[in-house]
Amino acid sequence: MHEGVTDKELDRIRFLYNTWSYMDVIARLTSLDECGPQNWDSSIFEIPSNLVHKIDPLMGCATTLYPLMSRVAELIQHVRKSSSNTVSVVAQAVELKALVERWEPPQWFEPPADPNSEVQHSIQVAHAYRWATLMFLHQAVPEIPSEPADKLAKRVLILLATVPYTSRTTIIQLFPLLAAGSEADTDDDRKWVLDRWTTIQSHLMLGGVDRCLEVLREVWERRDAINTRREPEMAISRSTESFSSGHQEKMSSSLPNEFRKLHWVNVMAEWGWEVFLG
Repeated sequence: MHEGVTDKELDRIRFLYNTWSYMDVIARLTSLDECGPQNWDSSIFEIPSNLVHKIDPLMGCATTLYPLMSRVAELIQHVRKSSSNTVSVVAQAVELKALVERWEPPQWFEPPADPNSEVQHSIQVAHAYRWATLMFLHQAVPEIPSEPADKLAKRVLILLATVPYTSRTTIIQLFPLLAAGSEADTDDDRKWVLDRWTTIQSHLMLGGVDRCLEVLREVWERRDAINTRREPEMAISRSTESFSSGHQEKMSSSLPNEFRKLHWVNVMAEWGWEVFLG
């Protein structure tokens, strides 16, 4: 395939490259510091989309999504250092959103060796990562046209729910599960999210998983407290027919600052945590 390199050697190099790529992208999601641009030159490792691909043990079927996730994470790191989003940032976010929306996994994959896992499981998780990335981007740059975060989160949770607890792919669901699970606001959805975290804990037994659960519960607690405080306001607004559009606009424009504290990334930042979601 490449001069002086056998197919077996190339497979080994590709595995090392994919592992490094995975570690780099996942670390960027929660890093408190800007990591700088990552120059992805994966051309020698690319496999034509019409050939049969192997499911990566870490990235699953989402290997080609990770370069886009890296760019999204890099932009969000920049956004977190600023008090407002510039026109340039919004333009970059719109471009990235379009690229992530168009992304599709390769068509053909070798069946996994694990009898409890199927190719479809990895494909579902890959799409969960795609939607979680879009939600992550929208929350950082709310100026871009998008479905509300709760709708995007529901898409992610439904995709993860189609993957059985017995599948090996549960161990690579940390990012989408935390990102979407933080938006869960019903007892039923929250119970399912906690059950899935319990499954991950039983497989991984890592301190990072425990910390994710702490962050998740803190987000839910803050969300419930804010909703409780806002209930009287919402009741008044619903019962007042003459509620002015100007007043409504003022209320909605004040929400982002209040709800910024609800984001799981900001909770980690407050606590000085950089939890590796892998």
